[in-house]
Amino acid sequence: MRALSTHSLLDLIKLFEQSVQRVVGEDGQILTGIPGWRLRQYEALDSERISEWCDCIGYAGYYQAPYGNDHCDVDVFPDDGSDRYLYRCPETFRLRAIEPTEIGIYHPRKELFLNAMADLLDIPVALRSGISQADIQGTLWRIGKVRVGPTLTDIWVARGLALSVDAVFQRLQQTDLSDLGIILTTGNSLPAIITVPRHYRVIPIKEVIDSTQNVARIDMERLSQLVTGANFPDDHQRSPVHFDEYSNKLTIRTNPVPWVITGLKQAAAVKYMAEQANKGRWKLSAAEILGSVYGTQNLGRSRRMQDLFKSNSQWRDYITNHEKGIWGFVT
Repeated sequence: MRALSTHSLLDLIKLFEQSVQRVVGEDGQILTGIPGWRLRQYEALDSERISEWCDCIGYAGYYQAPYGNDHCDVDVFPDDGSDRYLYRCPETFRLRAIEPTEIGIYHPRKELFLNAMADLLDIPVALRSGISQADIQGTLWRIGKVRVGPTLTDIWVARGLALSVDAVFQRLQQTDLSDLGIILTTGNSLPAIITVPRHYRVIPIKEVIDSTQNVARIDMERLSQLVTGANFPDDHQRSPVHFDEYSNKLTIRTNPVPWVITGLKQAAAVKYMAEQANKGRWKLSAAEILGSVYGTQNLGRSRRMQDLFKSNSQWRDYITNHEKGIWGFVT
């Protein structure tokens, strides 16, 4: 299997977390996974990567069809003349064909993902018995032990923790476990108001990935610091702008209100602008920004920044036109 890039790992973590969503299958059964039309949000995962890491467990009974600047759910049915599916376009009312991959429901191969996490943490195979025997089915796995300072500490992976806090915390309070452990969550941090049992630490995996490397790597020093509570500089706090690709939220230090972007192409543009701003490039041409979003795509391409953000009433509060054709953040 090919080595993972940092961006691929981040997308896999996001996919693993979001795969707990419920999708209505073509026979009316409820399946958990990611429908094919939503796989486009994982930009670092091509179809080959998806095939490596996920199983297609069924097909959705509907499709999210384009409708103006948005989408709407429409029923799908097999095309008797081919292996494709058909749906009725909500704008033209004509029948449109789609490939089965568009409505496939994909679920990550849990043991493959968890072993990949164990590999990144250098956990010996002999200590990974909890990967195949979940403590809470589909939610919590003990993937081994890692050394934090002088101590070997149990380390777990939790998926959908925000939805299963009570069950997970009840498990951590049982007497067959040690008083200290690390819960790596594929989601976000828990609210500060939530008290974690005993001496356990809940840490989002994305916070301990070494973002300075192209090849996926866990920053063990940062993990140790987060577990022990040691003080260390936070790159996000120092940066004037920060874009969280998991929530599509832009934070500008001088603006007290973060901006949550809903459109995928709009989010891609803002992400690129934030990356360049943190490299000291605060003013970018519209052509460069739009090029980062569309690449070589010509059909359906926005020609101006105003066109790209026309469905978003907030964008002018965060992005400004410095001069003709030149754009940047409002700071």
